[in-house]
Amino acid sequence: MKTRRAVGIILLVLVLVGCGGGSFAPPVPQNADISGPWAVQTTSTQAQPPAAVYANIVSQGGGSFYSDSSNVEVCPNNNPVCFAYLPPVGQGCGFSACALYTLMATVSGSKVTLTLTGTWQNGSVTTTQATGTVNGSTITGTYTSSGGGVSDGGSFVATKQGTVAGNYTGTLQSQEYATPPFNVSAAITEAASGTLGGTAMVTNSSCASSVTFNSGFNASIGGALILSGSGGVSVFAVPTTGTSYSVLYTFASCADTGTGTVTRQ
Repeated sequence: MKTRRAVGIILLVLVLVGCGGGSFAPPVPQNADISGPWAVQTTSTQAQPPAAVYANIVSQGGGSFYSDSSNVEVCPNNNPVCFAYLPPVGQGCGFSACALYTLMATVSGSKVTLTLTGTWQNGSVTTTQATGTVNGSTITGTYTSSGGGVSDGGSFVATKQGTVAGNYTGTLQSQEYATPPFNVSAAITEAASGTLGGTAMVTNSSCASSVTFNSGFNASIGGALILSGSGGVSVFAVPTTGTSYSVLYTFASCADTGTGTVTRQ
């Protein structure tokens, strides 16, 4: 009886081996896909001011990702003026304290390594190295920055952004003239390519009563809005909290520049 049982066990083992029963391999983890618009907030451990990084990231295949200088911007203190220096905007980087950036990333499973390179107007180069973990629509990790007189490090949180299309309302204030604040309401559209369009109504402003965003560079970079349109209007808006945005505007027709806040409805 014991002999029969032993023979049966041996036959079972042979069948399992023949069917691959002894050659199971652990599944290969899929690389996270980080393509799309991302907004990053940094927290320095070196007493440096916080910065926001906005990027449209594209996949190059094989776990490699990239953003060129037209699709990534760094905004110290999340000040929207940074987008005036983005190459497609055309206002240029006119002083030494601004840079053009590129972003490279490599993903292995849920782990991501990022390199942000800033080439400054004075020729110096700043490099930020970061490592993090992808968890759905967020990436958390740490970073270090060096070069170009910069020495910093800390933590970061990146959040994937959705469409910026929608209705916005808010109040803006001139920095050039002693005039009361004025109101603005805008309807913004976003094409599949990321190009923005739309119109805005302005009340209590002597510079404009309506604006059509259909000329120049109109795009969303990492959830931030860059708009230009009729009357030489330029608008840069960066997300702050919830559905609120900090705004910098220019009315070229009346040499007016100002700031304010709008909320997406």
